[in-house]
Amino acid sequence: SALVALTQVQGVEAESLPVALAVSYNSGIDTSEYWKSEKLDGIRAIWDGNQLMTRNGKQIVAPGWFTDGLPEYSLEGELWAGRGNFHIVQQTVLDRTPNDTAWKKIKFMLFDVPHSAGNYKKRYFNLVHFVNTLESDHIKYIEHTPIEDEQELLGYLDTVDGSKGEGLMLRKISSRYQAGRSSDLLKLKKHQDAEAIVIGYKVGNGKYKGQMGALLVQLKS
Repeated sequence: SALVALTQVQGVEAESLPVALAVSYNSGIDTSEYWKSEKLDGIRAIWDGNQLMTRNGKQIVAPGWFTDGLPEYSLEGELWAGRGNFHIVQQTVLDRTPNDTAWKKIKFMLFDVPHSAGNYKKRYFNLVHFVNTLESDHIKYIEHTPIEDEQELLGYLDTVDGSKGEGLMLRKISSRYQAGRSSDLLKLKKHQDAEAIVIGYKVGNGKYKGQMGALLVQLKS
């Protein structure tokens, strides 16, 4: 991811946090075991009870007012500035000196309580209760809803894609929080993507002379 790349380029060592990772959705699964939500195009963040961190273990320097009201237990969510505004989040979150004006464009969209007991359905209801009690303008939860069947799921994907959304996430409602990659968490997108490590860049030519022309990346393959 971009954050992994920047961490390595800057020479900053950070240890990845033990978080749940998604696998791709395959047709034919029992959709009644999952709840769906929109996949937000932001930066995943973990509140550890004291500070915000990326999933790669890098501290996120947020203004004090942004984290006021967050509990002493951990929460997981997405720092998000609306569809198509990933660049705003990236520029703001990676700044070591927080810019109040920029942070006011960002919401912390929560989706899980990692260390809470119980299955996802219970954790989600606890999360909804916390957000509703807090009544904050920038701390919200990502709505999750049951899936009627695969046809309804794919119809919802079309709706999200048509609104320039990134895709869907599916969470198994009977599962306890489990770090690592598993079928407890699924991602469903119209277009596939992959993560890569930025290892260099190429200088631009023509109208891009004096600018970065392209990134050189290394895939897992």
